[in-house]
Amino acid sequence: MARPRFPGSTVLTTQRLVAGLLAAAAVLRLVWLFLVGKLTQTVSESDNIAVALATTGRFADAFGAGTGPTAHLAPTTPLLTALAYTLFGVGSPLAMLILSLIALATVLLSFWLVFRVFSHAGAPTTGLLAALAAVCLLPLQFSVEMRDLRSWEAGQAAVAIAAMLLWLMRLDQQDRIDTGSLVRLGIANGLIGLINPSAGLASSGMIGVLLLRRIRWTRWPVPVGATLLVLALVLVPWGLRNQRELGSFVLLRTGLGISRAVAYHDGVLTMDRGSAYRKRFDEISPLTGEGARAEYMRLGEVAYNRRLAAEAADWVERHPDAVRRLRLENLRDFYAPPQWHFERWGRAGRGAAARPMFFALTSAIALVTLLVMLWRRRWHYYYIAAAVLLPVLPYIMTYSLLRYRYVISTMLIFLACDGLARALAYWRGRRAAA
Repeated sequence: MARPRFPGSTVLTTQRLVAGLLAAAAVLRLVWLFLVGKLTQTVSESDNIAVALATTGRFADAFGAGTGPTAHLAPTTPLLTALAYTLFGVGSPLAMLILSLIALATVLLSFWLVFRVFSHAGAPTTGLLAALAAVCLLPLQFSVEMRDLRSWEAGQAAVAIAAMLLWLMRLDQQDRIDTGSLVRLGIANGLIGLINPSAGLASSGMIGVLLLRRIRWTRWPVPVGATLLVLALVLVPWGLRNQRELGSFVLLRTGLGISRAVAYHDGVLTMDRGSAYRKRFDEISPLTGEGARAEYMRLGEVAYNRRLAAEAADWVERHPDAVRRLRLENLRDFYAPPQWHFERWGRAGRGAAARPMFFALTSAIALVTLLVMLWRRRWHYYYIAAAVLLPVLPYIMTYSLLRYRYVISTMLIFLACDGLARALAYWRGRRAAA
C-alpha cells in the first residue's frame, strides 16, 4: 500500500496512520462519554428485558417492571447487556463502563473492517484515509455509538456485514471454493440474521452474488440449507417458548404491529414526520404511554400488536397515495436522515443542523460512485451494492432511525470518499495529459 506524504512532515506509513486515527476515535468517544453521555442506563425495551433477565432469569418486562413475558425483540438482542448486569450489577457504573467499552470496540472494529474492505476493492489510499478520518474524528453519531449500542445490536450488525464482505471478496478470488466454505458461509449468515434481520438481508444478498459468480447451481442448496438449519435451531425453540408464555407461536418478534402503527396513521397527513412519530409513539407504545400500557396489559402482547397491525393495514388500504409518499420518504430518510432523526426526543445536539447535510451529501456521492463502479463492471462492488442497498428494505415499509441505518453508515462514507478520490485522480490525469 502506498505511503501518503503530508506537507512539512515526515512520511508516515498508512498502517501507523490507521492506528493513530483509531486511537483518536477511541479517545474522542471516551471523552464524550464521560463529559456528555455519562455512565447511566438508557430507557429502552432492550435494556428493560436485560434487567429482567439479570434479576429474574425471564425474557420479560420490555415495557417496564411487571409488564410480563415478551417477544417484542429477537431473543439475541438483550443477552450481552443482561450478562453485564448479571456480572457487575444492574445499572452499576462498572456494568455501564463495560458495556460502553464493548460498544466502542465494535465501533472501532467496524471502522477497521470497512477500511480493509475498500482497500481490498482497490480504493485509492487518499480516499481510504479521508474516509477513516471522517468516521473516526467527526462527531457524527457519538450518542448512537456510546449509548444506544450498549443495549442495541446495530454495532454488532455493522461488524458482521463488514466481516462478511471481506470474507466473500477473498473467497471470490480463490481458484476453488470448497463445500466446507459454503457450509461456514451459511452458518454465519444464519447467525447474522438472528442478530439483525436487515444485516441478514445484506449478508444473504452478498452470498447470492458469490453463488451467481462462482458456484454451480447444484451447490447452492449447501449454504441455503446451513442458514435454514441455524435459524430453525434457534427460532423453533423460541417459537415454542412464545407459545407457552404468550399463547401464540411467534417465530421471531411481536413488535411489528407497534412499528406499523407508528408509521401509518392520520397524524402523518397533518404533521411533519418528526412530530407525527413522537406523538404516535407516545400514544401507542407501552414504554411511554400509560393508556397504551394499560391496554397492552389488558389484551396481552400478541393481541395488542395484532390489533395495531390490523388498524395500520386498514389505514394503508384507505390511503394509497399517502402510503407511496411515506415509503419514498422512508427510503430517502435511510440514506439522508432528516433533522428530526438527530432530535428524536426534541433535544437538539451540537452540530444537529450540519449532520443531516453531511449524511445526505455523502450518501448521494456514495450511490453515484456505486452506480459508476457497477456500470464499469468492477466485481468487488457487486458485493458492496448488496451490503448497502438491501438493509433498507424493512424500513421502507415502516420508518427509519439513525440506529437502524448505522449498519451501513460507515460504508456509505467510505464509498463516497472512494468515488471522490477516483474522480480527483481522473481529473489530475486529464490535466497532466492536456
